[in-house]
Amino acid sequence: MSLNSSPNDKFPETTSSKLSFGHCQECATPLQQQRPPGDDRLRLVCPNCNKVFYDNPKLVVGCVPISKDQNRVLLGKRAYPPIGKWTIPAGFLESGETAHQGAAREAWEEMRAELDLQPLTILAMYNVIPAKQVQILYRSTLLNEAHVQPGPEMQEVRMFEWNQIPWDQLAFPTVEWALRYSLHNLNNKHLQPQLKSK
Repeated sequence: MSLNSSPNDKFPETTSSKLSFGHCQECATPLQQQRPPGDDRLRLVCPNCNKVFYDNPKLVVGCVPISKDQNRVLLGKRAYPPIGKWTIPAGFLESGETAHQGAAREAWEEMRAELDLQPLTILAMYNVIPAKQVQILYRSTLLNEAHVQPGPEMQEVRMFEWNQIPWDQLAFPTVEWALRYSLHNLNNKHLQPQLKSK
């Protein structure tokens, strides 16, 4: 799964009113919006069993796969909205995997990219508040440049020279942030992760 929510300029409400279910998953009682004791936010609460339902952000993991000589970067053209826009491999972290395992899995699923996990370095952490996401992105070395191919979520994959990246055709602001930060820090062996919020 790719970064699938486009950030916008409006911040979401700080209540759980946007959850997609209206009944308790434990006892099927209709949920009510309440402020649980000791909490500072409205939450959806079951009045029967008192279970509180939290609307927490999703964790997205991904990477910027860079060629061994550091001259090229792997991007994929999306087959899902925004269709035809270029992106890095990224998606939601699955239960039971670490963040770097999730990033490697996404690279394989989306672009059949094999990564060198030893020098895998945290590149950035982005808080995308409108999309309810926290994104952890890694800088990684691509091992199988000649054999990458699109997975089901990509129309095509391509290695781009840094000066040929289609900057005006990138899927999300976070993709541009990550690519520009990678390019600026190609030779930085003591990379400090970029921290940004939108």
